[in-house]
Amino acid sequence: MPADSSQERREPATPKRRQDARKRGQVFRSTEMSAAFALMGGGAALAWSGGNTVRVLREYLARSLDLRAAAALASGEMTTAAAGLLFRGALTVLVRACLPVVLAAAVMGLAADLTQSGLNFATQPLAPRLDRLDPIAGTKRLVSRRALVELAKSLAKVTVVAWAAFSAVAPRIGLFGGMALLRLEQGMSLTGSLAWQVASRTLAALFVVAALDYVYQRHEHEQSLRMTREELKQELKETDGDPKLRARIRQRQREISRRRMMAAVPKADVVIVNPTHYACALSYRGAQMRAPRLVAKGKDHMALRIKELAREHRVPVVDDAPLARALYATVEIGAEVPPELYRAVAEVLAFVYRLKGKVA
Repeated sequence: MPADSSQERREPATPKRRQDARKRGQVFRSTEMSAAFALMGGGAALAWSGGNTVRVLREYLARSLDLRAAAALASGEMTTAAAGLLFRGALTVLVRACLPVVLAAAVMGLAADLTQSGLNFATQPLAPRLDRLDPIAGTKRLVSRRALVELAKSLAKVTVVAWAAFSAVAPRIGLFGGMALLRLEQGMSLTGSLAWQVASRTLAALFVVAALDYVYQRHEHEQSLRMTREELKQELKETDGDPKLRARIRQRQREISRRRMMAAVPKADVVIVNPTHYACALSYRGAQMRAPRLVAKGKDHMALRIKELAREHRVPVVDDAPLARALYATVEIGAEVPPELYRAVAEVLAFVYRLKGKVA
């Protein structure tokens, strides 16, 4: 089985993987959801501006008939000027009738897209790809699982929408035969009511399809971003560096820190030890420090090296096992001694100062 087969893509996508996918234009988006919202926006705009649209069409129809009649009485034929007026009028009516619907549909569709995937500008999908010209690869895409799923979705959508429309029309089929006997206003009212029923049920069916498509597209998007274990390891190497290199860097940093610590031991005022395990070197400069500071500490072999270095440079070594253990456990290198250890440390420093002939 190939290492990058979908069966082995079990690792969740990392933030870097998601960011790279967005740069490639690979973002989550349900086109069915966007289309459903666009249709809802257009339908709402049409319902809101329907009365005004009917009025505009009626006025245009009356003007057109008057203009045709005037042209026929004047010359018996339609003049170029009259035709121009008719064309400009038709264009104006078309814009006034369609613009609210088109704008509402565009705004709602765009809002649905932005809600799903956010604002994303990706130029990589615009780059030419020669593999798109490969007829064999194209045939494979036509018979792929995704293509079959899209075909099944389209058939299901057509079926659901057709059923919704038919369920709205079926109870009123008997009324069509008598519509010729109705007055114009009654016929238009009946037609409008029927159209509303069809539109509302169709829109509801489309939203059901869109919800199912949203869940499916989210699942497919997450699956496409999953990573194999090798891809995850490679990404960690690229972002954090080679683990062996990181280990060498950490070792080098520990060595530098250890040498810096050992260089501070000869300048310490006292080294407090537990004879067998711990050694802690303290330094205190009354004018520069609020409290004694721990400049070095070590355990076992490192404690032995600190003691040897202290004796080489004649730094007093004081045996105080409880204080040595407390300093090692609670104080970091470079930090000041905590208040709860002030008394014990002060007694040791006073003892050291007396040995050196100083006044505490």
